[in-house]
Amino acid sequence: MKDNNSIFINQVGYSLKDSKYAFLMGDFHEGTDLFEVFDVKTNACVYSGKISLSQKDDVRAGQPVYLADFSELENPGQYYVQSKNAKSFNFKIEKNVYKDLYFKSLNYFNLSRCGQGICH
Repeated sequence: MKDNNSIFINQVGYSLKDSKYAFLMGDFHEGTDLFEVFDVKTNACVYSGKISLSQKDDVRAGQPVYLADFSELENPGQYYVQSKNAKSFNFKIEKNVYKDLYFKSLNYFNLSRCGQGICH
């Protein structure tokens, strides 16, 4: 299985009714037009679809970029995307997926302070 850095997803997760996309990077996706979404707990395939070429020669990525749209998947749970021999990081689909993000972001700023009287 190829490392996780060739399939990009929203690691925070997706709300139930949101658009849900994964971006697949690199030439290794050539020769397949399928992707699958798996439930983390059961490893069962819960959604499959066709990838489409988003950018043949993406200037910023320096490689082809493919798009996997799984917006139809609206069941709450924890999932990962797989295509050919690559697997994404796990992500959540849930009603209030962004609720904790606000507090985690503020906590980051609190923890990032240097604690000095005058920061550098």
